[in-house]
Amino acid sequence: MGDTPKQTFQEGTERSVTDGRDKRSSRKEEEDPPPEGGAAATYNRYRTVLSLIYRLSIENKKVSSNPARLLKHRKEADEHVRFLNQRDPNEEARLRGVIAAKFPDHMPGLDIAGNTGMRRSEQYHRIDWSCVDLLRRDLFVPQSKNAKSRHIPLNGAAAATFWELHRRTKGTGPIFPSRNHGKSLRGPRHWFEDATGDANLTGFTWHDLLHPFASRLVMTGTDLRTVADLLGHSSIQMTMRYAHLAPEYKQAAVDRLKAYTKGRNSDIVE
Repeated sequence: MGDTPKQTFQEGTERSVTDGRDKRSSRKEEEDPPPEGGAAATYNRYRTVLSLIYRLSIENKKVSSNPARLLKHRKEADEHVRFLNQRDPNEEARLRGVIAAKFPDHMPGLDIAGNTGMRRSEQYHRIDWSCVDLLRRDLFVPQSKNAKSRHIPLNGAAAATFWELHRRTKGTGPIFPSRNHGKSLRGPRHWFEDATGDANLTGFTWHDLLHPFASRLVMTGTDLRTVADLLGHSSIQMTMRYAHLAPEYKQAAVDRLKAYTKGRNSDIVE
């Protein structure tokens, strides 16, 4: 009986990623094809997790190399951006109505997210009262592993909400404490999913709250570079998803050609 050909470390790793992706999906492609870019996204997530496993193994001297790093990142389809009021102009009103009726203590969390553009981890884990300057109306978001630190100016609504939270907590301890044990909330999931369900908001997550923050800035004339800075985007490409909301800046760019054309026409001799 012939020997079974040995596979390389990289081939085994790639097969693990592919097999895991295939087993995770229980549907048949012929009957229910995955959304465009979905297969690539799943592959990339498995690749990331597998790479982390090897990296931790290297740190613990279990292996000497990370073959997952050799796997190529697959191109994913453009991320779909879900805006509040995108499918119904009354979405925000319904959501706020549900929260006011059933989860009133968490309304400040919603207002802070919508007026600062912070991510969930930043709002619930990274900032504390030392980061909030209510007199200067400035919020400092400390550096994280994947993002630089940044300052976010507080508008009137955000400042008023922080003042209310300051009154509740006396400016000590967690900004968003649990009513049960007083420690910092881990996040909004325990109430936000129920709120969006009751408000009939399909496909809307907490992360989507930063999209209204960004989109409204763009629609009121804020340039994309400033929006990127406020969101903590490492690349302007991440902010370009909002560019279609500000067609004026493209119009202004082509309108500048008028001055050039006018000057050139003056040189034409008929």
